[in-house]
Amino acid sequence: MKNVKCLPFVTLALVALALAGNTAKAQVIDFTSTSPSNLYLVDVPAGGSLSISGTLTADLATVEVFINGDGSGGYFTIGSGVNDAGFNNTPMSLGPGGTSYTGELFTVNVPSNTPVSDANNPYYASEFYIYGGADGSTNNIVTTITYDIVVTQAVPEGGATSIYLILAGGICIGAMALRSRRTGKVKTLA
Repeated sequence: MKNVKCLPFVTLALVALALAGNTAKAQVIDFTSTSPSNLYLVDVPAGGSLSISGTLTADLATVEVFINGDGSGGYFTIGSGVNDAGFNNTPMSLGPGGTSYTGELFTVNVPSNTPVSDANNPYYASEFYIYGGADGSTNNIVTTITYDIVVTQAVPEGGATSIYLILAGGICIGAMALRSRRTGKVKTLA
């Protein structure tokens, strides 16, 4: 009977140990987006880009947190739309108690052939991960940046400007033709 009475305590101790193991891998760096301020359903035209900037803080850390690398997942990934050159400017580590870094972290380049968002594919969900930990060789995920892109219709290159130039050229040619009719002389460009 004594063993049965200890069972709840043993179970509670095992659960506490399992939870303690997970908290060691918790995300300890907080990200606050500054540009754009909201990363949920951001409109980006096909062929356009979105630069994501923000502030990284180590408010929850009790020791220095090393920043050792980055990665991405979802629809847009590094090498397939995500340019992580901005990440190279982050510090090697953030100290405990509110040390922070503010700047651009990455840019998402939406290929011009990306299907426009619609009812079947309303948005493209992706994540950007920052890896690090207690030393320079630990690669736990210390923060995840989730963003959703709504791909809008691509802006045609040249657009309205080309139409205005064609109209202006037509007006000039028309004016030259009218002038030559009145004077009877045909002017050449040579």
